[in-house]
Amino acid sequence: MVNKDRLSRLERLERKLGREELLCQECGETFVVYTDSDVGINVNLEFLCLDWLSYQPEITTHDPYRRIHESVLRAYNHEHAEQLVMKNSGRPVWPWEGDTTPND
Repeated sequence: MVNKDRLSRLERLERKLGREELLCQECGETFVVYTDSDVGINVNLEFLCLDWLSYQPEITTHDPYRRIHESVLRAYNHEHAEQLVMKNSGRPVWPWEGDTTPND
């Protein structure tokens, strides 16, 4: 049996490390992704950066100044990536899906 205090310490450490679980609503596959939470980077922002990079052929995801964790790349390249949600909250990873024009 796991001590509840120890479990909460583990959960806090995982949050500090930027660990997030994603769930594909289409096929049920689960992804564990890691981001740089120390500088305010989260999964949504990582996906937005990857999407932007896909339109910038001169920039790669292997830029030594900005590394994207391989777990994020794996989730981003999933067949149903637009169906990914945060497992703990149900929030979509792609909140900007659809009309992205700013309101006037």
